[in-house]
Amino acid sequence: DGKSCAAPSSFLAIFCRVNIDDDLYYQDQAEDSASELVYDEFVEVMARCCDAKITPQSRGGKSFEETLQNWLEYVVVPTYRTLIKDRKRGIAKDKI
Repeated sequence: DGKSCAAPSSFLAIFCRVNIDDDLYYQDQAEDSASELVYDEFVEVMARCCDAKITPQSRGGKSFEETLQNWLEYVVVPTYRTLIKDRKRGIAKDKI
């Protein structure tokens, strides 16, 4: 939809889109609930967030796979490493 994934409403929409089958169908996996993501759903959420934040028009001709890899490597991972370090030093919020 081209909206920033940082907007809570956009993230909620992505979460719901990925997790909707947990409400609609019987789940064989007990840990796969409508309020939490299993690994495969988490991967899909990350891909959808990347696609929402970096639209095809702004990718400079790069494939989505390359864009996703770069986004994870240069944005997501460093951001969360910093958050974890800050939390260990006691200068971050209690919840991420």
